[in-house]
Amino acid sequence: NNYRYYELDELLKAMAIQLYREMDLSVKEIHRIQTVNTIAEMRDVFEHRQTDLDREILALQRKMTLVARSIDDCRKVEKYLNKFVIRKARGCILLDKVDYILNPEAYDKFKDDSGEEKLRMRSIVRRLELLPNGIGDNSVFVAEESSDEDVECVYTIIRNGTEHDPMMETYISGMKWVSENKVNIGRYCYIRPLLIAHLGNITENFVEVIIPLEK
Repeated sequence: NNYRYYELDELLKAMAIQLYREMDLSVKEIHRIQTVNTIAEMRDVFEHRQTDLDREILALQRKMTLVARSIDDCRKVEKYLNKFVIRKARGCILLDKVDYILNPEAYDKFKDDSGEEKLRMRSIVRRLELLPNGIGDNSVFVAEESSDEDVECVYTIIRNGTEHDPMMETYISGMKWVSENKVNIGRYCYIRPLLIAHLGNITENFVEVIIPLEK
């Protein structure tokens, strides 16, 4: 009878709406599906949703990569803080020198072709020239990580405090370690931000110190 057909129709509609909600379709999209006249129009709604989901998946994958990397960075700090070792580390490509990182004009160097700011943790690299009697050239660069193989280097992690610059004491302890272990190092040392932590309401910046070995 008509009543039974009405019940079946409502059941089918309820099942369809449940499916659409599982797809996370908007109320507007569900309404459009319910009012289209062709399967092609219905498919168009699903294809638009598929495109949106593809973008969401890419965004989630990037977030997952950042979270996984941050976990790895925490482990690095726990393992290498104030300890010199020889290990492989990702190299960097120096793109542009920055006179003063806090100068607003410097931030233009971090923008991509679209004008969007792309300042990242590892976008800033400090390069020190290692001389027998101390530190020579001390420059800051906009940089990006190299896609080449990791470089073998003398490696440590230090706290880069706001109250004092630890570079000289790191230079002294590093050169002592290099001499004691008879390691041949290159001319430059590269320092880049690794992890910003808020420990006991104090913001601390942990940085990687990378001294490539002489080839």
